[in-house]
Amino acid sequence: ATWTVDATPPAAPAITSPAANDTTSATPRFAGTAEPNATVVVNVDGQPACTTRADATGAFSCSAPSALPAGAHSVTATATDAAGNVS
Repeated sequence: ATWTVDATPPAAPAITSPAANDTTSATPRFAGTAEPNATVVVNVDGQPACTTRADATGAFSCSAPSALPAGAHSVTATATDAAGNVS
């Protein structure tokens, strides 16, 4: 039998919605692209807001489970591939 060792982390997900400087509801829907089938964690102001799995094309989306306070927020995301590598 043969197998492949994957030690390469995926690229960080690209968040496409909401776009920079958008005004949204208090429970925005986050969307973007990541490595296909990766688990994506969206962080708002450094705290996990939602977790989802990218589809076979890499598209993902999820919504904040509770209302965010009014004001500006920063959004980042990480991807974890099937081998457990984190972006």
